[in-house]
Amino acid sequence: MDPREPSLNERRCIIRHDLGFYHGLAASVVYNVPGPQITDLETLAQKFGPALQHCVEQHPILGLVIDKADTEQPTFRRLSQLHLGSHLILTWPGEVMVGRLEENDEHVVAERAMERVVNARFQDVGEAPPWRLFVIPLQSDESAHLERSRALVVFNYSHSHGDGISGLAFHHSLLQALVDNSPSRNEAASMTTRQTGTKQIPPSPDPMPISWSYMLGVLANEFLPGLPRLLFWRGTVAPPWTANRAVFNAHHFRTGSKLLIIDGSILKLALARCRQNGIKMSALLHLLVVRSLTTTLRENGIDPASFVSGTPIDLRKHFALTAMDMSMNPSTVSYQHNTVTTSQPISDPELCSAREMTAKFAQASSTIQDQIIGLLKYASPMRKWFLDKLGKPRSTSYELSNIGSFKPTRSAIVHVDHVYFSQPADAVGHPLSVNVVSLDGGDLSIMLSWQIGALDLEGTIEKLEETERGFIDGLAASIKADFVHWATPSER
Repeated sequence: MDPREPSLNERRCIIRHDLGFYHGLAASVVYNVPGPQITDLETLAQKFGPALQHCVEQHPILGLVIDKADTEQPTFRRLSQLHLGSHLILTWPGEVMVGRLEENDEHVVAERAMERVVNARFQDVGEAPPWRLFVIPLQSDESAHLERSRALVVFNYSHSHGDGISGLAFHHSLLQALVDNSPSRNEAASMTTRQTGTKQIPPSPDPMPISWSYMLGVLANEFLPGLPRLLFWRGTVAPPWTANRAVFNAHHFRTGSKLLIIDGSILKLALARCRQNGIKMSALLHLLVVRSLTTTLRENGIDPASFVSGTPIDLRKHFALTAMDMSMNPSTVSYQHNTVTTSQPISDPELCSAREMTAKFAQASSTIQDQIIGLLKYASPMRKWFLDKLGKPRSTSYELSNIGSFKPTRSAIVHVDHVYFSQPADAVGHPLSVNVVSLDGGDLSIMLSWQIGALDLEGTIEKLEETERGFIDGLAASIKADFVHWATPSER
């Protein structure tokens, strides 16, 4: 049976990628598995070949290519065969790092590797499904002594083939297959061409119901192109900082990345305070980002009046899907923020705002009625809709995408040490992305990613990237310090 047509949201992602405006997502896990170290493609195939085949069988979207991606009506096509060798890539730490691995924190290896990955656009999507699995061996004397190997495994995939949560769904499948595959079975593994499964991809969420009142509100606010800001504008808040206008140059379009890690013990304390105050982690993170953005921008000579954020929400439950399914079912909620610095502890008005956000996110995810993605049917032709955004103000200051907690199956065979999530730059969307994931019982990972050249900072062209990286370093340090202060208020 042929696969269904792409949904409107999937079509949006296909066209955006074809224009070069957005590359692919990256969800990464550090695995600790039994057996010798990965030393070459043969040992890579032995360790990950059968597990990757299992993932393709579990998630049929991984077997689909995209025909007519450069048109208004792209289509999915299932391959009769899929060669895993073209998707499984062995990468050495030295290829993404400067110096020896022992001299570098593994988190830095992840940061550099994922920045490199999200900067690589998928080619020939009509011939090969747009996803890749990068395996980066992490050598250590301890793992060698115990006859175990560790590797950073980066799943890089087009947004047309899944949302952020889909990255965790893939890793759940990969982990289960690694647990189930014993060393004796691995000896027979190879990277020969394999048949893809016949399981169907999840159904399209289209059409989504739109009420007349919602539609009239959109029309009154001139729906295109600044929909999120116009829909959710609160008149008492000054116009937001949205960095530079949307800009795209194919030769200079790049993503910058900065990873910050919150220790698991601090995360546990922070979650307890969130529960005490009736707020969710995403709402807390919005507070911290706004406080840190205000402070860091002012330190760089910019006085923002307000911010507007975008927050993806998951609508899977409305389509009989779970977090274990690779699918494309998010919508977005926008929120207007007043500026506030990190000089004082989080105030009562800020907590009220966080409770309001918590309630708004919960309400929005409880229904498919009047979702912003339901209006994509009016963004036609979609290619022109994207191109018309160039040169215009961006609709958001930043996006905060929290894909939740990765809860690996407890196993004595395969261990999970770390998890990370990142997005590429968005040429006509948010200038800054805050990408969040945690490991159950472990650390919280926050990857800041941005379009290099889009932050509207002062400086010479030659030193612009250096200026921006310094700015993001300061932003990350401020967010982390404020997070610790929230978790341990008595120590402030």
